Amino acid sequence: MWMNSSEHFTNSLQARGNILEEAFEVKDTMAQRFNLMPNAHVYTSLMKGLCERGDVDAAVRLKEEIAGKADLVLDSAVYATLVCELFRVRRKSEVVGLLEEMKGREIVADTVVYNAIIAVFCEDDKDPSAAFAVLEDMKKCGCKGVGVNTGFRLKNQGWKHLTHSKENKLGTQHVLQGLDLKSTPMKTARLFHPYLIPDTDTWYFLIPSSTGPRQGISCSIESNHFSRLRAITFQGMVMEEAMVSASHGAMGSLLGKLGELLTDKYKLFKEAKMEIRSLQSELQNMQAFLKDMSGTQNPSEQTKCWMSEVRELSYDIDDSVDEFMLRLEQESSSKPQGFRGFIERCLSLLTTVKARHQITKEFRGLKRLAEEVSERHKRYKVDDATSKQHDETIDPRMLALYTETARLVGIDRPRDELIQLMNEDDVSSQYLKVIAIFGFGGLGKTTLANEIFRKLEGEYHCRGFVVVSQKPNIWKILRKILSQVGYAAPENTDMEIWDVDDLVNALRNFLTGKRYFIVIDDIWNATTWTVISCAFPDNKNGSRVIATTRIETVATACCSNQYQYVYKMKALGTEDSRRLFFKRVFGSDDTCPSYLEEVSNIILKRCGGLPLAIITVSSHLATQGNKLNKEQWEETLDSLGSNLELNPTLEGMRQVLNLSYTSLPHCLKTCVLYLGMYPEDHTISKNDLVRQWVAQGFVSKAIGRDPEDIALGYFNEIVNRSIVQPAYTDSNDDVLSCRVHDMMLDLIIHKCREENFMTATDDIEEISGMLKNVRRLSLYSNGVIDGKSHGSIQLSHVRAFTRFGTSTYIPPLVEFKHLRVLNLEFSARNRGQIPIDLTGISCLFQLRYLKVVTWNQIELPSKISRFQQLETLEIDASKVEIPSDIAHLRRLLHLIIDGGLSLPKGIGNMKSLRTFRFSLLFMSSTDTIIEIGDLTNLRDLQLRFYRQRQSGDEAARQLMHALRSSLEKLCNLRYLRIRHDGCLDELSSLSTTPLLLRKFVTQSGWHSRIPMWIGKLYNLYHLQLFVKEVLGHDIRILAQLPSLTSLHMTIRATPKENMVICRTGFSVLKHLDIGCSRMSRLIFESGAMPKLQMLEIHFNASGWDRHGAAPTGMEHLSSLKEISVQIGGRGAKESSREAAQSMLRKAIDLHPGRPMAKIRCIDGLCIEFDDFVMEEVQSPLMLLWKCNHVVPLTHHINQESRDAPLNVADIRNQGLIVSTLWTWKSIYG
Repeated sequence: MWMNSSEHFTNSLQARGNILEEAFEVKDTMAQRFNLMPNAHVYTSLMKGLCERGDVDAAVRLKEEIAGKADLVLDSAVYATLVCELFRVRRKSEVVGLLEEMKGREIVADTVVYNAIIAVFCEDDKDPSAAFAVLEDMKKCGCKGVGVNTGFRLKNQGWKHLTHSKENKLGTQHVLQGLDLKSTPMKTARLFHPYLIPDTDTWYFLIPSSTGPRQGISCSIESNHFSRLRAITFQGMVMEEAMVSASHGAMGSLLGKLGELLTDKYKLFKEAKMEIRSLQSELQNMQAFLKDMSGTQNPSEQTKCWMSEVRELSYDIDDSVDEFMLRLEQESSSKPQGFRGFIERCLSLLTTVKARHQITKEFRGLKRLAEEVSERHKRYKVDDATSKQHDETIDPRMLALYTETARLVGIDRPRDELIQLMNEDDVSSQYLKVIAIFGFGGLGKTTLANEIFRKLEGEYHCRGFVVVSQKPNIWKILRKILSQVGYAAPENTDMEIWDVDDLVNALRNFLTGKRYFIVIDDIWNATTWTVISCAFPDNKNGSRVIATTRIETVATACCSNQYQYVYKMKALGTEDSRRLFFKRVFGSDDTCPSYLEEVSNIILKRCGGLPLAIITVSSHLATQGNKLNKEQWEETLDSLGSNLELNPTLEGMRQVLNLSYTSLPHCLKTCVLYLGMYPEDHTISKNDLVRQWVAQGFVSKAIGRDPEDIALGYFNEIVNRSIVQPAYTDSNDDVLSCRVHDMMLDLIIHKCREENFMTATDDIEEISGMLKNVRRLSLYSNGVIDGKSHGSIQLSHVRAFTRFGTSTYIPPLVEFKHLRVLNLEFSARNRGQIPIDLTGISCLFQLRYLKVVTWNQIELPSKISRFQQLETLEIDASKVEIPSDIAHLRRLLHLIIDGGLSLPKGIGNMKSLRTFRFSLLFMSSTDTIIEIGDLTNLRDLQLRFYRQRQSGDEAARQLMHALRSSLEKLCNLRYLRIRHDGCLDELSSLSTTPLLLRKFVTQSGWHSRIPMWIGKLYNLYHLQLFVKEVLGHDIRILAQLPSLTSLHMTIRATPKENMVICRTGFSVLKHLDIGCSRMSRLIFESGAMPKLQMLEIHFNASGWDRHGAAPTGMEHLSSLKEISVQIGGRGAKESSREAAQSMLRKAIDLHPGRPMAKIRCIDGLCIEFDDFVMEEVQSPLMLLWKCNHVVPLTHHINQESRDAPLNVADIRNQGLIVSTLWTWKSIYG
């Protein structure tokens, strides 16, 4: 019956929208009463009906029902139906999991499934390497229908993927039709981010399409072409305006909300809508004026005053609109449904009408305020005074060209390094070589380039030195180069009528056959370089060009991506800074009076090794009548603060720093000003910064792009432009944290004060008299100010509040009505004092970001489900109780808890989570671990387990089994970190591999062997793990990982065979950290690890004099720059210690590159090896440790150690490693 009627069943289901429930009833009735089972076609039809209705979860359950029936076979059509719907409802992370499930059931996926997965990687994840991996998998599985040039469309999400081939060159047949990169580089300005496909010549671009959705294209492209592509300016990115910015205030956010209020969702009266439209029109005109004026370099005081008034107005109205929208939403959500709801709605009708009339009245008042501001604009004729005249100032960078060599300090080493780079004798020495110098403004790039120019100019036929600047005149630059190299125009030739092409051709022809040396100073964009560089022929005469810039991508573009020719300027060291400072002040570097030492040290610290700052301040002091007057020095120190722009002596330095800021697009200016929320010398986390930018609305919107991904691009661009200094960079060259130079921070704070963007202080009472509302407030104080009043300051308009320092004083949180960001970072000095009460945040409905770092206990509100805007919740405290309703935070993206005692049930409902870190999970947390498997959007998972006294091995095994089951569902993971003091072999056999994993770290726990699935992680760049045993096959698994740049591996057992590192593996590894009891088993063949720069070795010295030997072949590591050796001396004889150090030193000395070496012998144990043999018994405590006699040992610790670090390096009890009694007690009670 089912076979005969399935077609009619399908047609009826498609024809009638309400037949779906009846269809399910028929299916169940026929099966139960007549024992007639539906076939796969019927199930597919039912599933399609569920998908069309939007009930994807029910469709997934139906698929599982099919899988449970022995007489039915799941096919690709069932999965294709599910894939299309998951793609439509943006649950794309689950699509990848379906592909792995199909493989497990030996079902060959069709084109629709594969295309959907490729679109997920290309559109949402911007991960072309994963997309190409899927494409390769598609070919291997024999899926038909996708060739080299294949376009497809899924639910209005169009993508075109052109796979890599030799013939697939960048030409007229593709999307980039007519693009000639050599002659028209400006046409590339519309391109989006390029990506390199690993181990290929393929670059991937996202390109805005004029006729449809954005498309992707990959193509083979020569490196010199790509150098022009990757130098695309940041301003070329097509984006909407940011919601909130320093120049436009909250205008973008406000106009969007006004438009939303006009929709039917809020059911406003006609009169209210008319007032809103009128207000909207007025504000749009103001916004247009702000946009025009924000690009003006020097607006008049009148214009600046009016712009400030408009910004303040936008913030105030935005706050009011937030209150309206919250009031209306609460009113809507509080109404019950059904008959009772009808009665209550009738009773509240009069009240509702009155409230909505009140809203109309309030909007009328807001419109009146806007009109008053507009009237002042007309009254004072602001348009007629948009700019003010400034006296001409001397560019301080020009002074660097005329500095005498004898007065320079700290320049010898970089000068000699660059000269060596220019003159190195290799195959390419006769070709044109371009060397780029980049770094922060004021580091001395121009001075360095000029010094090299002076030293080498006599070795070249033609020489030239030109300065470019931010807004270059290419014609004048080329004319100047022609003049300097000695070009003479033909007689009766008027060069004034030449265009740029004529100048380029003339210069190129003149330099052909000559050996030339030209310096192009201060380049701000790659387009400028592209044009100028066309005039430099490669005539194989050993010509050289030096380019200086503040922007790293411009530097790499100048060198055609030959990174070995990019030279990064560094700040002066402490000694060179002192020499330069005192030499300028006193004429000698050793004549500073002792009573000026302290203040001079503080001045030098603020200068931060910046030569320009040191020269400016020291020159000022040198010109004072009494330069030995301490008060004069202290006044100078005070002027280096936020009064930077008020001191005429520091004008030159201000100009140089200001150039970096003024060159930024508006969205980046806003993000840079937000750095003023952090105190001096603070290390700023990239993730924290990015999440706060998003929470504040600073990030522009772009179709198909995630706001956090855009914000990451902002951060990288700020680093690229040398606005901030990288503090920590991982092996993948990703900057994870940064610092702001003190001088730049001073400039930022001044700009913030000028635009009332942010207020920073160490005493809240100092700002209580401010005339303007405080929009963002940062308190950083180490003084005791607890209990102080915040005076007359209005906290209700504060949108971001940060607190740093030792004092735990917090203004009343209930007053921060419109707070978006709350960041409290207290130092460790208050450990164990009164708990920090955060219950006052319960009324902060706009809160999007909450981070608290403290040693104290934290008290949160008992209920936090009302924070429906919250995106980040990060708590790092000694103790915190997580509210039971946390699972209702459906928009939460990042949940990071350190100090929580337990997690409530329901974590699996938080489908939006991307980051989940929890630091105190006990062996009884199996239910929570199972729920983690439902968080399919997770990208970052970090868990830390503790073994309780009553927990046995079986509980640990069950926990790891649950974790394995969850990991098999998390296909979007990028970062996985597990800390567990036991065996991790349950994780060694994942049925589904998290293919997108980039970092995998295990701590304390160990694997018996390296898990096989690690060999499939083509995106993995950082790996840290403990293993019991490593064989040759395991080494080969790791060696073939194409992206691995950092490997940290500890081998517990003595290797049974040699660990040979061949020349064919570890092609990009930069950092190797290895611990092993027999280092003699480690062998590096010639050509092995060609990119390795850092080698760390850990071993114990016990028995070294009998069977120890250094690793073989370290001299073959051609790129090695640094070696660090740590030798555990606990239980070893002195002869073993000496033998270990001597052999390692001799092996290192064989390296031809003379890498920096550090060999250190410690009293404890480096690693707890399974076969450790103690040569000398040094204490009864060690005897107890070796015998694993825990009870007497802990008694001994309690008597002698208490809270101090133990004398032993590690304590072992069933694999547990601890280092302090505090940790021991937290585990065992």
